[in-house]
Amino acid sequence: MNAVAPPMRFGPFELVACVGRGGMGEVFLARPPVRRGERPLVVIKRMHPWLMGDPSSAQMLADESRIAQRLDHPNIVRTFGAGVVDGSPYIEMEYLEGVTLGHFVTSSQKRYGRIPPSVALHVAAHVLDALDYVHARVGQDGQPLGLVHRDVCPQNVFLTLDGQIKLLDFGIAKARGNVAQTEAGVVKGRAGYLSPEQAFEREVTARSDLFSVGVVLWELLAGRRLYEGSSTAASIVKLISGVAPRLALVAPELDPELVAIVDRALAPEPAERFSSAASFRRSLDMHLSSRGLALSRERFRAFVESANASTCGALETIPSLETRRALAG
Repeated sequence: MNAVAPPMRFGPFELVACVGRGGMGEVFLARPPVRRGERPLVVIKRMHPWLMGDPSSAQMLADESRIAQRLDHPNIVRTFGAGVVDGSPYIEMEYLEGVTLGHFVTSSQKRYGRIPPSVALHVAAHVLDALDYVHARVGQDGQPLGLVHRDVCPQNVFLTLDGQIKLLDFGIAKARGNVAQTEAGVVKGRAGYLSPEQAFEREVTARSDLFSVGVVLWELLAGRRLYEGSSTAASIVKLISGVAPRLALVAPELDPELVAIVDRALAPEPAERFSSAASFRRSLDMHLSSRGLALSRERFRAFVESANASTCGALETIPSLETRRALAG
């Protein structure tokens, strides 16, 4: 996290630290004009200056804001609003204290090696809860929105200090009513986590997100990337041709029932996967229950805290109490 010194004004907000940059814009920790109870800080996602004159980029941010503000679920980051300051579009979101799943995996592996299956399944189950809600959303006309996240990956799953799991970033989400359209030949999504249909620009449905969850779960259980050192297209070709590494071979000690669940999520054909996020979640719940692996939120929180305490680097994204007090003025 890079502090903005001195704090920079952005409309009614005071930007105090840059916490990330992406293709569309920068993400800042900010003080809002009106404090929201015990949360004096918010996050501002602001479009890059060089994209301000691009109508398609502006529309993508507008689509993201429109989608995000319709979502209200404990496993999804909250979006408070959006606006434009001096021609620069932005989105205002809740500030979460914690680390991304990707950061957590790195720190956890340094301390414990491979993440316990109970922890991996706990994370996947809550991401599936978020996706079940997202996929079922309807518009004001009562018709399904056809909402697909399209970017489920460890960088877009956040673990909070109090044990919550949040799905982030609907920047490339697909929904009925989106104005911005993906250009032909442009693949949206994170390399290594795309479904075959997404990589080859075929029709993307909710089952594409389930494939991405399958990749994340495979990696958590195996303790390594599924597609190490491969391009996106080459990775998908490996999967379809059966060349991609099988979880049963990479981690032979895993329960065959659990391996079968992951294999189903990673089926190349959408129709062969789980029918819904809820169905996928039920399979995980049955496995957790039958093996006595279910975790409480408190036990999960303690594991995350212990793993993060092993390396200072993992804590760089979490401001200290003193820092937060200073930022809150």
